[in-house]
Amino acid sequence: MKRAIGIILLVVAFQQVQAQKRVSLDLMKGSSLTILGKSNIVPFKIFLKGDSFPSGKLSLVTTEKENKIFLNDGQLSVNVNDFTSDNRMALRDFKKLVKSESFPEIKLEITSLDLQRKSCGKAFGGIANSVLTITGVSKQYKIPLNLESCSDFYTAEGRVKLSIRDFGLNPPVEMMGLIKVSEWIEIVFNVNLNIYGPEESNALASAK
Repeated sequence: MKRAIGIILLVVAFQQVQAQKRVSLDLMKGSSLTILGKSNIVPFKIFLKGDSFPSGKLSLVTTEKENKIFLNDGQLSVNVNDFTSDNRMALRDFKKLVKSESFPEIKLEITSLDLQRKSCGKAFGGIANSVLTITGVSKQYKIPLNLESCSDFYTAEGRVKLSIRDFGLNPPVEMMGLIKVSEWIEIVFNVNLNIYGPEESNALASAK
């Protein structure tokens, strides 16, 4: 009996290894990342786009299990000093808030994808189970996704609303309390990427 159980476990482990795929992601320069916030006086927008957005090839291992795609090394880092804004005061306060001198990067790691096909052809959606790290503090979030594909080219859009207090940060107060910034911010990203896998296949394509 013990031997039979051992054989079953060995077969399951072998199947899981076989389900793993190494894929390459080529991040395109048309991508963008925007942080939306507001004070009691005016809303503001801080953004990262164009040549400032991280680009280049990434390599990671995917594992498909129970209708989910699990990712290893699916982390993206952005440099805080690369953000810009039309509101210089908001940009200055943002860099001060996230302690950019001590923590120059904001990191987003996608640990798994739960994708569901939509009714509109090659467009589909799902949830990205993610870990966001700001000022060295990491928190887990479920980020709704909208994706569109054309062959190996994908466009991924997502947004998540969160409180900066999740990271032990306090919203700034300016002009002796006359200007108060909300603790709530919204992070919006639009990523364009090519996805390549073994023999021109990739794990995301099988989810459609």
